[in-house]
Amino acid sequence: MKDFELIKKLTIEEKCALLSGMNEWMSRDIKRLGIKSVRFSDGPHGLRRQGDTGDHLGL
Repeated sequence: MKDFELIKKLTIEEKCALLSGMNEWMSRDIKRLGIKSVRFSDGPHGLRRQGDTGDHLGL
């Protein structure tokens, strides 16, 4: 399925839900359409991923 077709199938509530994450590092999933959650990484010098309970600074 092409991305545009998938986007047209999202409800307004589902589109809004995608504007924020499930938590600090994961996107929300939309099970109804088979959209899986993805993990994000960031960092000023390469990738950073913080475990369980963190201070959001990686310290």
